[in-house]
Amino acid sequence: MAKSAPDNKQEFIATKPTSLKEGLKSIDSGVYKQILIFVGIAVVLATALYVFLLVTQELAVKEQTKVVAPQTQGEDKKAQEIKEKSSKDQTRKNDLYTINSALKSYFVANKKAPKDLEELVPNTLPNLPKDPETNGNYNYLPSEQLLTWTVEAELSNKQVFEVKGP
Repeated sequence: MAKSAPDNKQEFIATKPTSLKEGLKSIDSGVYKQILIFVGIAVVLATALYVFLLVTQELAVKEQTKVVAPQTQGEDKKAQEIKEKSSKDQTRKNDLYTINSALKSYFVANKKAPKDLEELVPNTLPNLPKDPETNGNYNYLPSEQLLTWTVEAELSNKQVFEVKGP
């Protein structure tokens, strides 16, 4: 039988350092250099990121607070005109909803729609809403059997806005 080779295995038994000083002494100086380089790079990157965020935030604030050039008088007049038309159109729509609501109340009480909007005054409505521009009545179109109706108004853009009931 052949001779077996001698066992050259060595056991490394790690010992726990008993104090922080012993633990730090057992670390190789090359590892210290690597940790120091790593921490240095991390600080530089964090500083660069902070500066970048600070600058972009300042730019965003400046962009949002830019002073808008004053509009010319013609643009102001046009904007005011659009605002007035929009306000009148909204008033018309609100009036139609009010009239439709009064028509529904009348319908529930009388089991039929009125032949004319004037029948709503004064019991259902204190007064009949008028078009804010023409001061005229809104178009009221009841069905022949007085079971349904349509109330219409012409808006500033010449489109017809209608509300149907009941």
